Amino acid sequence: MLDDLNALINQHIDDEERIALPLLREHITSQEWQTVGNQAEAKMSGLQRKIAYGHSAVEANPAELAELMAMLPLPVRLILKYSYMPYARRRNRALYRSGAG
Repeated sequence: MLDDLNALINQHIDDEERIALPLLREHITSQEWQTVGNQAEAKMSGLQRKIAYGHSAVEANPAELAELMAMLPLPVRLILKYSYMPYARRRNRALYRSGAG
């Protein structure tokens, strides 16, 4: 059942990336997007941040991950690499019984 849910969620995210993100780029400025991101992050708990950022990093392709890491200061890269990403991998294994990420 979780595998089916995972497939549906991934399809939804793929659709968002294919359809919604180009529209957002067309109609929302970088500054507006940054403001929305900052507001969302301010509302996240530490665990929510760990899940969101760890999962995003684990699911990124090598080029995306390299680009992300290049933007981050060293302390944040270390937290992402040694705390958030391992947490996301363990969580994926526990939820989906796979080595995702």
